[in-house]
Amino acid sequence: MNSRGAAGGWLRSRKLVGLREYVVVWAGSAGAIVVLGHSSDADFARYFGETPPLIAVGLVGTAGLAALRTLSSEGWLTAEGMSAFRRGAGSAAKIATMFGGAILVADRLGRFPEDINVAWPRALLFYPAMGFVAEVVFHLIPLSLFSPLVRMLTNWDKGQRSYIIVSIAAVALAEAAFQVFTGGSGDRNRWLSAYLGLHLLGFGGAQLAVLRKRGFASMALMRLVYYAIWHILWGRLRLTLLF
Repeated sequence: MNSRGAAGGWLRSRKLVGLREYVVVWAGSAGAIVVLGHSSDADFARYFGETPPLIAVGLVGTAGLAALRTLSSEGWLTAEGMSAFRRGAGSAAKIATMFGGAILVADRLGRFPEDINVAWPRALLFYPAMGFVAEVVFHLIPLSLFSPLVRMLTNWDKGQRSYIIVSIAAVALAEAAFQVFTGGSGDRNRWLSAYLGLHLLGFGGAQLAVLRKRGFASMALMRLVYYAIWHILWGRLRLTLLF
């Protein structure tokens, strides 16, 4: 059996909830990188080092498949298909818009550093590409590792409310901690850092709740809308208004 057939058999033999939606978002991320070509290599190097962006996204996407398999077997994912996406898209976009507006207010009051955003026009494709990476690295992978551990330590059932709440709360801390403690958004005063941590904790928790009820595509849409407001639209305007 060739490698393509083996991969297809592996996927068919294990129910991966939301696989098609995941692959579509993954392909979109890879496509954005292809269109960008080498023009954004320096932007991606901040996150991928010397690894070519397309290879990095391929590796991240493959790791995400393994995470999807674990979450499917854990019963963590409960929705898939376009019907679930259509039901969740509107509310996902509204929640993301609310959080996007909140971070703009914080920027006006506390002022994040000038150089936190990738410049136009590269930002139009860079942030959709990185949105997929962020969802896999900060949400799918940690959730696939932490959720089985929670069940093992507590003996909670897969669908038990406490199991879901604890898993969401713990995993939502990942991105918030990264941004605050690694300086992912540049030098900030401590009050702005504290706000950013709480903001991202709330946004991550909301995304994980959407993931469970409406699937990966709806969660990815939240990230895309948030990035469009914060990094793309406001990312261009803030340079004129604040600096």
